[in-house]
Amino acid sequence: MNLFNSILEELSKKIKGAEIYKEEVSLVISKLLNININSDQISIKKGVLFLNVSPTIKSALLLKKEVLIKELSKFNIKTIV
Repeated sequence: MNLFNSILEELSKKIKGAEIYKEEVSLVISKLLNININSDQISIKKGVLFLNVSPTIKSALLLKKEVLIKELSKFNIKTIV
């Protein structure tokens, strides 16, 4: 039973870490664009930031894409889709 608890604890830490990571990315985007982006609208895979937002917000993001990528490079994000 102890092994099972330790495995669950490790998974919990990884999930919480990923949530905090996405929250920090959403704060950076929100601060730069003055648009509220929730962490549940963000998905990050292999250095690519995927956003589930309206086309209007996506257009605003793409206008400032270079600045965003520069700021998000500390999170190992290389491009925005």
